[in-house]
Amino acid sequence: MNVRHVLLSGPQWVREREEELGDMARDVKEVLGTKHSATAAIRLILRTGLLEQFKATAQARREEHSRGAEEQG
Repeated sequence: MNVRHVLLSGPQWVREREEELGDMARDVKEVLGTKHSATAAIRLILRTGLLEQFKATAQARREEHSRGAEEQG
């Protein structure tokens, strides 16, 4: 499995791909080439659940940032 598979051809994410990418070009460079389409690609990847391992890291960073702000304020 690779980026091209997830963004352009993986049959298990057809609905998510259509909802997030719509008629956007079917070339990885084009999909990732603008802020708008890259943001849609990120939403698609998040919806696949393939990167669940990073959720804990993001949550830990938010909590750390929040604690730092509380200590300063």
